Amino acid sequence: MNTEYPAHYTDQHGEEETIIRHDGKTLRMEVRGVAFSGTRFEDFTPDEGTDPSALASLDRDFRKRSPRSGNPKPMLSPLRKEQ
Repeated sequence: MNTEYPAHYTDQHGEEETIIRHDGKTLRMEVRGVAFSGTRFEDFTPDEGTDPSALASLDRDFRKRSPRSGNPKPMLSPLRKEQ
């Protein structure tokens, strides 16, 4: 079963709307042209073979997955539907 979740990504470089896709096993999303995947929300990493220069537009913590660096952590949150 495939499910899609609208999401909002925010970091020091700006904001972007994206979609998190879940196939029942793996979560996937794309932010600023970079594809990420992981089995859990916390496990998102750039897909293998990603051009390192494409990562320049993303917060360092998100690229390297090192949230304890002391820098503000990027935020990825689900979007809420307007009522």
